[in-house]
Amino acid sequence: MADSTRYEISAYDDQGQRLSLNPDPEAPERIYADTIWEAVGSLAAVPAQAWMHWDDGETEAITVSRVVLQHLEVTQRRRGGPVYSTNTLEVINR
Repeated sequence: MADSTRYEISAYDDQGQRLSLNPDPEAPERIYADTIWEAVGSLAAVPAQAWMHWDDGETEAITVSRVVLQHLEVTQRRRGGPVYSTNTLEVINR
């Protein structure tokens, strides 16, 4: 496995529950980017409301209270398995 890195943007409500940044319940909840520049552009485009997809199939628009940008990295050690690291780069409270 080769080393890899990507950026992840997620949104949360005022209770700390993660919201989906995609109105489609089958799509990923978070936004992923390959470069920091793509991530910053996506971070700036997070809407005021995101979606909570309930187990009963209903979807509700909820105000975003916090947006988090994280850097995810996987590195391969010479001997042994991969090393996973997650670093929070930015937290925006709205």
